[in-house]
Amino acid sequence: MATLIGPGYLFLLLILLFGFLYGFRRWKSLGPAYKLVSYLLFVVFLAQFSAKLIVVLFQHSNHGVFHILIPLQGLLYGLIFSKLITHKSKPSRYPFYLGLSFSLISIGLSIYHSMDGFAFPSANISLLSVFMLSGSFLLYYQLIQKPSEQSLFRQSTFWFATANLVFYAGSFLIFGLYDWMLVQDGHLPTWARKVIYFLNYFLYGSYIISIYLDATNQRQAK
Repeated sequence: MATLIGPGYLFLLLILLFGFLYGFRRWKSLGPAYKLVSYLLFVVFLAQFSAKLIVVLFQHSNHGVFHILIPLQGLLYGLIFSKLITHKSKPSRYPFYLGLSFSLISIGLSIYHSMDGFAFPSANISLLSVFMLSGSFLLYYQLIQKPSEQSLFRQSTFWFATANLVFYAGSFLIFGLYDWMLVQDGHLPTWARKVIYFLNYFLYGSYIISIYLDATNQRQAK
C-alpha cells in the first residue's frame, strides 16, 4: 500500500482514519460540532483514498473527486460553524446558510468548468478559503469576547479555529495558483507539495486534538 500510494500520502490517510475512529470511540462525550468534525474526517478520508486510487489504478485525472468533495466540505463546515458561532447566546443559523450558498456556487463553478473538462477546482478552493478564514476569525472574536479561566490550549474551539486559519491561509495561494503552476511547469513544484503535506498534517492533526479536548471537557463538565 505504501509503495503504491506513497508514505506521505499514506500517513495522511492514517491520520484521517484515526481521527474518525477516535471521534467514533468518544461519540457519546462529543458535542454536536465535533461529531460533525468526525464525519468530516471520514468524508475527506474517502475522497483522498478514492482520488489516489483513480490515479494509481486507472491512470486518470482525479480532479472530479475534489469537485464533489469541496461542496460537501462547505455544507459540513457551515453546519460546524453554526454549532460553534452563537448569536444572542444561541447557535447561529447564518453560517449554515453561507455554507449552503458556497456549496451551490461551487457546484455551479464545477458545471461551468466541466465544459472544457474537469480542471483542478482552484476557484472553488479559493472561495472555500475565504469562507473558512471568515468563520475562524469569528470564532477567535468569540474567544476574546468570552474569556475563560481555562487555557486557550485546552479549548477545542481554539484548536479548530487555528487549524483552519493556518491551513486555509497557507493553501489559499498554492491552490489558487494550482492551474497556473501546472501550465508553467507541467507539474506542481516540489516545494508546493511539501507545504501542502505539512498543512494537511497540521489541519487534521489539530482537528484530532480539538475532538480530544471537546470529549475531555464535556466529560469533566458532567
